[in-house]
Amino acid sequence: PAGNALLEWTGVPLPWVPKVMSQYSLAFGDQLVDFEGIGERGELKCFSSAAADLGSSTAQLVQLKPSSVAESIRELTVKAKSHVCFDAQAALVVVCAGTSCLFSDDDMRKLEVLINELAPE
Repeated sequence: PAGNALLEWTGVPLPWVPKVMSQYSLAFGDQLVDFEGIGERGELKCFSSAAADLGSSTAQLVQLKPSSVAESIRELTVKAKSHVCFDAQAALVVVCAGTSCLFSDDDMRKLEVLINELAPE
């Protein structure tokens, strides 16, 4: 079953701990899908209908780290700012609930500093 394969690949033991599993997602092309849990028959439960919508398709296991997410936010913000001819006065950063579980209080403070550097008050 897919659930057993996931646990083997990640080395994560049962019981399922959302904070630990939040660092892993499935990538269906450019769509990341967070795991909800493992069903009674070993099937993966996800917070998305992507697999059902796409039918049989290839998915990749992705491991996210807070530093990678922060760096991606930096890169996207710099790129977005390069396309405008005015000073940014604010930044709106939307991070899904699954990804936000990765961030410790210290990671959140670092992200706040990063955002303030990119779009000072």
